[in-house]
Amino acid sequence: MNTYCRIAAYCPEQNIGFIADSHGRFSDLLEFVTYFVDRGIKIIAVSDDFDAGDLPRVGEDKEHIIIRACGRGRPNRTQTGIELNGKRYIP
Repeated sequence: MNTYCRIAAYCPEQNIGFIADSHGRFSDLLEFVTYFVDRGIKIIAVSDDFDAGDLPRVGEDKEHIIIRACGRGRPNRTQTGIELNGKRYIP
């Protein structure tokens, strides 16, 4: 299966937020979320149907999770989408 998922998440232990994409590594959205939750990562937003905003979709990659943006602190959830370090998308 060729599932494309995007997640905005926060690692409280390191005080690092990130936006990450997976295109083909996980069979569904739940598997992608579980991967992060099992590692103590807090989920801010997750979607397999979203407006890419400043972060265009990546090509298929069945081995990697692609970090699209990262920075200190939590990603900001606003009325216009998710923002982190000058990058934005709409879940």
